[in-house]
Amino acid sequence: MRTLKELLERTTVYFRERGIPSPRLETELLLAHVLGLDRVGVYLAFDRPMSEAEVEKVRGLVRRRGQREPLAWVLGKKEFYGRDFVVGPEVLVPRPDTETLITAALAVIGAEDPTYVADVGAGSGCIGLTLCLERPGLRLYAIDRSPAALECLRQNVAALNLSGRVAVLGGDLLAPIPAGRPVDWVVSNPPYIPSGEIAGLDPEVSQHEPR
Repeated sequence: MRTLKELLERTTVYFRERGIPSPRLETELLLAHVLGLDRVGVYLAFDRPMSEAEVEKVRGLVRRRGQREPLAWVLGKKEFYGRDFVVGPEVLVPRPDTETLITAALAVIGAEDPTYVADVGAGSGCIGLTLCLERPGLRLYAIDRSPAALECLRQNVAALNLSGRVAVLGGDLLAPIPAGRPVDWVVSNPPYIPSGEIAGLDPEVSQHEPR
């Protein structure tokens, strides 16, 4: 029976061979996910025997990541601005640089001001929903034209208990917002990579993330 440490070491080597960035870190995150631990808990459990069921579950996730499927999809979540968001093949993976948009928006939106914000191309909702959580007076129109993305967005609205403050709207740009409804700010981080450059990017983007 393999110990957690043995599985961690073997998986780290496999990920390194597959060209995975930060192979040790990603292995720790996968093991923590399967075992319901944090990374510190993984280190404290190095000598823990792994059951066959646990090993099989790890193998399945490792296989997916080895094919360069984004780690966030494999785990089913991605941390953004200190919170976990549900993500999957229907949405782009939230990036740390997008947090700069949150910082810029918070600088101009008052802490208690009643404010109406439209998040255009909301995807997982990480931008608009984060602003809702940081600004109690904010009401959000979360807009996307992808039905699959809207379903992911609804999951995050429910998980973050924001149903009373967020309208999830399907459609293009600002068109879904009913006439006469106020909008104080528009936030958006739309896809901006030229189509001709996508093939040369990392496999996680070029082979997996939605165009």
